[in-house]
Amino acid sequence: MSLFVVINRLLYDRRHQSLMEISSALNHTSGPGSVLDQSPKIRRIMSRMSRRTVYGMISSTEFPAGVAELFAAYSLDAWGIQQVILDASKHGRFGKWRRIAALFALGHIRADRIHELLSTAIYDSDVDVASAAASVLQELGDWRSAEILASALGNSTLPSSRIATNLDQFPMPVHELIRPLLKNVKRETRFWAASLLARYAQIDGIAFEVSALIDDEHAPVRKAVVDTLAESSEDIAVTAARSKLDDPINYVRSTAVRSLGRHGLRTPDVTFRSSIAGWIAPALSDGDWIVRLAAKESLVELGAAAWRVVSEQLESPDEFARNGAAEVLQNLGVIDWTMGVLGSGGNLNPELFDVLARSLREGGQEMVTAAVERSDSEPMSAIDNVLARLKFVGEAAG
Repeated sequence: MSLFVVINRLLYDRRHQSLMEISSALNHTSGPGSVLDQSPKIRRIMSRMSRRTVYGMISSTEFPAGVAELFAAYSLDAWGIQQVILDASKHGRFGKWRRIAALFALGHIRADRIHELLSTAIYDSDVDVASAAASVLQELGDWRSAEILASALGNSTLPSSRIATNLDQFPMPVHELIRPLLKNVKRETRFWAASLLARYAQIDGIAFEVSALIDDEHAPVRKAVVDTLAESSEDIAVTAARSKLDDPINYVRSTAVRSLGRHGLRTPDVTFRSSIAGWIAPALSDGDWIVRLAAKESLVELGAAAWRVVSEQLESPDEFARNGAAEVLQNLGVIDWTMGVLGSGGNLNPELFDVLARSLREGGQEMVTAAVERSDSEPMSAIDNVLARLKFVGEAAG
């Protein structure tokens, strides 16, 4: 083993032991300041560390928050708040990590100038500095921090998705800061504004304001609007989703279908649920498979209220619609139920018999075979009669 490895291991062991002592001290005192005041040994341990090491401990996510707060308190005590503020204000070519740690240190103690420093840092050309600023702002969790984050959405060097995540996970409601962003000239900002308001969709007025973007020129914005309105129980949410069933972009159409399905699941009104199924069912003939899949899955989730409007698609001139309808009816249990009635010697009314016959015809040999196998333990004469009329009996028996 090389001397370099041995020395580094010894240094690691000493650092680990020091941190264990610090953690133990924190558990027996009321806070970082108390540790420094009551434990000269801990202060001595920390005094042997370089500013770089102390700052590294402050910005590390490897240790409990109390450890970082203790090192933050020590940095202010050792070098003075003016020096830490200076470190947090700017950085040279090699000083960005010192700046980042200083920002975390000032955030831990909620220094008076922390918002001023963060409002500059979040626009820094260095992504690491801007990212640290966003993290500290979220950790602060106050209104001024939320204002800085909202203003930076779409304007910072950070990806908008990163700042949107900070806002979405912010510890206090921020919808009042996001609402104005719906009118932002930048389409990416409108997209994130519409998306972020999903968690606030039940608040009075939010659904109406979001719905104003339902015809936005940018397709991702339209999708975000439909997604967010799916969380609202307002009538305007259903109207907006219906209006996007014929959107020129496939993922907007599929989102509209799924949104309607979610509205249908929430309503206790079976008639309204059936109406929603009727709006969704034509999407079984959509030219894009993601829309057809959304339609099939949504119709199955709507349950028994959907079977009659789905069966109407068995007469569609479109092959996708007919096949999709047969698959939905099978997944709804309609095929098994009607086969069970026949297998038990019961009779089906003409409508149900026609639905069964058309479903099996569209489902083809695979559906017929599966239906026969699931009905294996039941009297087969009536089922054989159905299959014979469909000219499947020979193949199924084989």
